[in-house]
Amino acid sequence: MQLWLLLPAAAVGGLAASWIYAGRTQPAHRALQSAVCTVLEDAIGTTQSTQRARSLPTQLLQLNAAQMDRIAVAESERQLLRSVLEAMEEGIVLLDDHSRVVLANRAAYELWFHRGPTLVGRHVLELMGNVQVDTAVSATLRDEEPRTVRIREQEALGRLLEIRVVAVDPISVLHPNTEARGVLLIVADSTERQRIETMRRDFVANVSHELQTPLTSIQGFAETLESEGAGIAPEQQARFVHLIRRETGRMVALVRDLMELARLEAVGTAQRSGTVPVDELVRSIVDEFQPQAERKGIALVLVQPEGSHPIVRGNEDELRRATQNLVQNALQHTPANGRIEIGWSDPAPRQRVSLFVRDNGQGIASEHLLRVFERFYRVDAGRSRAEGGTGLGLSIVKHIAESHGGDVTVESVLGQGSTFTIRLPLGSPPSEPHPR
Repeated sequence: MQLWLLLPAAAVGGLAASWIYAGRTQPAHRALQSAVCTVLEDAIGTTQSTQRARSLPTQLLQLNAAQMDRIAVAESERQLLRSVLEAMEEGIVLLDDHSRVVLANRAAYELWFHRGPTLVGRHVLELMGNVQVDTAVSATLRDEEPRTVRIREQEALGRLLEIRVVAVDPISVLHPNTEARGVLLIVADSTERQRIETMRRDFVANVSHELQTPLTSIQGFAETLESEGAGIAPEQQARFVHLIRRETGRMVALVRDLMELARLEAVGTAQRSGTVPVDELVRSIVDEFQPQAERKGIALVLVQPEGSHPIVRGNEDELRRATQNLVQNALQHTPANGRIEIGWSDPAPRQRVSLFVRDNGQGIASEHLLRVFERFYRVDAGRSRAEGGTGLGLSIVKHIAESHGGDVTVESVLGQGSTFTIRLPLGSPPSEPHPR
């Protein structure tokens, strides 16, 4: 009799433990209760059914097999949940009711790898070093209300972290064998997003400022012509109309450059690529700007290495636009009787070709050199606007160079001039020999 009682008792204990692990105890409890009652009835002689006693081991084995299947499903679901957590870009940290870490995913370890090889067991205050987060965790443990905390870390280059604090009751959903209440921290690094938001705000402010000046001038001249047109001398009227046309041209140029910059920055923008002979490109640009340089009394000189005919691969219109911007920039900052050289260096095999625009104009102070390719950045804002510049030309040059696998650099000495250089990878030559 004692052995008969021990066998089902062991099975009952094993099945109960399996169901607790699987998180589905109620159906098992009812089935086990029925089985135990059957065993006890047979043991004390209250039921004389021999057939029921004989069928009990089979029922227990079937029940055990069913529970093992459910355990396998629960384990599979738990592994799936773990895989999802590991794949998330946000840091996921599970805290128990004492604010200590019981689980952390890969992203969380990457966020705080400098805290040590393990995060489990660390208190949230030790982990993040921020009282604000500790206070939010304690409050959420108390009232189960979700909270969001934004903190700026003093370490790791001052990252901006956005932390969502959510109550989990019980935390066995994510961490087995623990029925206590806890909180889940969802941690996102918002540093890059804030940088982009700051750039967007600055961009909108700069565009608004650039448009406000010509619009104010146009409005003033138009109102003057409208209210006092009959009493204004013809030469004065002509001057007002000229100024209106000039300011309108500035806005058209600004909108054009903004659209060009937006196109260059768009992800996945298709480029019509081909082979571009550098010498032909440069000669055509010299011919294009020669009349403008002559009007300003500036010598525009082609510098061509003898026998050099490099080929680059890319969009000819974009490369032309980048070179035009550099020449236009040189014309704006070179005084009368100055000199502008445009040419390229003869590249060695498998090296990049360097296309340069060199002037002996006013030059750029060293403190401005790192910023001249930023949008709307002007070394001499007043002169640039007077010349019709939009403040986007050099930024467009940078985007075009980088989209072609190259870069652009500047060297300058204040009062002695500047040299802008676009470096581009060489392309395959055309099938036919290049004309020499």
